[in-house]
Amino acid sequence: MRSIGIDLHKTYAYVFELDRDGAKKHYRVALTEDELTTFFRTLGQDAQVVMEASTGSFRFSEMVAQHAGRVVVSDPAQTRGALSQAVVNDHKAAETLARLLQSSFVREVWVPPAANRALRAQTALYQDLSRIRTQLINRLKSLLQQEFIDFRVGTLGPASHSFLNEQFKDQPELRFYLCSLARSINHLHSELTQLEYSLGAWCKQSEDAQLLLTIPGMGVILAITILAQIGDIKRFPTAARLCSYAGLVPRVYESGKTRHYGHISRAGRSAMRWALTLAAWRGSGRAKAIDDFKRRLSERRPKMVASTAAARKLLAVIWSMLTHRKPFRDEDPALSARKRLSLKAWPEPDNQALEVPKIKDRRPSTRPPKGKEENQPDSSFPVCALTGVVPGF
Repeated sequence: MRSIGIDLHKTYAYVFELDRDGAKKHYRVALTEDELTTFFRTLGQDAQVVMEASTGSFRFSEMVAQHAGRVVVSDPAQTRGALSQAVVNDHKAAETLARLLQSSFVREVWVPPAANRALRAQTALYQDLSRIRTQLINRLKSLLQQEFIDFRVGTLGPASHSFLNEQFKDQPELRFYLCSLARSINHLHSELTQLEYSLGAWCKQSEDAQLLLTIPGMGVILAITILAQIGDIKRFPTAARLCSYAGLVPRVYESGKTRHYGHISRAGRSAMRWALTLAAWRGSGRAKAIDDFKRRLSERRPKMVASTAAARKLLAVIWSMLTHRKPFRDEDPALSARKRLSLKAWPEPDNQALEVPKIKDRRPSTRPPKGKEENQPDSSFPVCALTGVVPGF
């Protein structure tokens, strides 16, 4: 068979072909419809193609799979180790991939389907927006603190509106900063709400998600985050393989009779470790097996080490639940019933959320529209008032 290595970039792909007799051929393919169609016609069932896991490689591998006999997405860490550091370019990278594939020495990665990639993207966006929301709330509280204003309301919400609306009425600059923070927080609340509606609709249809909700401390967002990273549980024959995929196993340094264990490998996606750690922490006091394990370990190891070990223990339990299709052993039936009832009450995603809005940039600092002079004001730019009412949360 022909072994074809592809070094994929944003606008082109560098291709290196190597047949069984050792003949070589290399060329560039632009990622346009015409050139891709011509390239796909050169493939066939006698072609095996390999490319590194990178941006766009999963979708590109699905396109190539329709025309080639075999398509492999390789682990980038292996290619970096096999590539000569003296000369690093597109040609050498594609050639290294082709030779590794020809020698059957490629470490293959799983290609998630489009639906799974969409779940990963949604959960990642939810985490990013939540992180930005927390930063904005901290900015707002910091503003009040630096001006020596006692924030009498503990949390931001409708109850805090009247208090915030009384601040900085004689200081327009600080007043505008406060209003801007409030508007930004409200916008993030709206987007997070739509994401929760979408993820909740998927959770209602997923049997795996319903199983994970039987774990105390496991909510809809955490369950979907974990399932999106795992994908098909059948690709992990043992719980140890799944824990290794999540990067929750220690690094091993072994040579001869010497063996040392280091920190966790962090080989998997950080979102999965975050969700497991948070679920183990939120379930404290309600999951007896996890709590007992964590308590025994914390007596002789640091608390952070015990927390990470509890997350690994929880992941092993999740593997058993998904493999044997059984709920959590220490399930609280009343708590699980409240979770299902609460999820059932979640509304479906708004149809308007599926319409792509027009992206407009009306900042005065941006380039003025064509046909308008630099000193001519644009009536489409709204005038930013320095005073106004603080929007409610």
